[in-house]
Amino acid sequence: MKRKWVITGIGVFIAINFSLLYADDSKKIERFSLVNEWSTSETKDMENILSQEGIVMADEQYVYLDENVGSFKEFLVDKGYKVSVSDPLYSFQVKDYDETRRSINRKLTVLTEEITSLESVINQIQNYQIPTNESNDSSFTVNDGEYKIDISEDDQQYIESELQKQQFVLEKQTELEGKRTQLKSLENQLNQLETTGHTVTVTSPYQGIVRDVSVNLNDPLVTILSNNKFISAELDETEQSIVSEGMKVRIEEEWQGVVEEVHQIPERIELGDLSIFPLDVAFEDTETNEFVIGKHLDLEIILDKSEQAQAVKEEYIDKTNLWLVTEDGYLEQIKVEPGIYMSGWIELLNNLEPNTTIAYDPFERFRNHTKVTNPLKLNKINWKWETNTAKRTLMLKGIILR
Repeated sequence: MKRKWVITGIGVFIAINFSLLYADDSKKIERFSLVNEWSTSETKDMENILSQEGIVMADEQYVYLDENVGSFKEFLVDKGYKVSVSDPLYSFQVKDYDETRRSINRKLTVLTEEITSLESVINQIQNYQIPTNESNDSSFTVNDGEYKIDISEDDQQYIESELQKQQFVLEKQTELEGKRTQLKSLENQLNQLETTGHTVTVTSPYQGIVRDVSVNLNDPLVTILSNNKFISAELDETEQSIVSEGMKVRIEEEWQGVVEEVHQIPERIELGDLSIFPLDVAFEDTETNEFVIGKHLDLEIILDKSEQAQAVKEEYIDKTNLWLVTEDGYLEQIKVEPGIYMSGWIELLNNLEPNTTIAYDPFERFRNHTKVTNPLKLNKINWKWETNTAKRTLMLKGIILR
């Protein structure tokens, strides 16, 4: 009997709910969406980062012995020596004075021509004006060589072309300095030859640390680790396909670098495993003396970046949708257009206004284009019974809807 009354009571309660809802012809009672939690979008600088570990390395430079012009006499340095440009490395005994003199002069002539050519290239590149969008000409010719700079159709790529030009000039200037150093070394050798007539001291064209001397007189005779330090890292074949030269790199979250070369030939290939490619990262505007060769460093390669982007926490997204709270207090469901994902935050490409209000709990209680309400707090209700019949009816309907 008791069970019968319980079932009857439940049925009556449901019937009252439906009757109240469907009898609301005047639409005095609005449909609501219960919102427990809400927040706002935030303006953030978003980055898509690939984390890697690298090791500080240095360029290896080699000094050789030309056995056609003389025979080795003695080393003037040893492994671990610090050398500067023009410091003596080794000496050799001249076999034939005239032939040795001609050989040095031939090398001087070649180097002088190369230096003149490089100076001309640098001058022409510096004076070259990258065409604007109205021009389709994106190349120029110097010294019978074709140097091409890609020209874009928008301002961003135009800036990138300017940066490419500057990088090209820097590379050529570095190459020019190396040629000038070699020229000075050869001039010193010629001066010694003309002074002694039989002994020539070969000086260092580089500044750095002597890594090895070949006591067996095999080439290279002297190996020098130059002061031009860089970071060596590795990429698997998946990572290698998304990293490109010129990408910015954060080093230990403190210093700046740039991807200098993504090698196209793998250094390790194993069946059933991903191939591994070398990666070279250059320090950018950083004094490298404090970085010891062999030091391990944490790298963050910035694959993509979006500044001042509107972003929300991942937990605010309902599958692929976002629930916005409009200025007049209604819920509006939109499809998320995701951009960069970063540490639990997702960039929104939906062109939202800054600090847009977003509802995110409980999703199952949200209905599109309904008024927002928050949870009923019983301790806040004035329980004094309303005597006005119309108001009492509306109150009962509102409680049932909650």
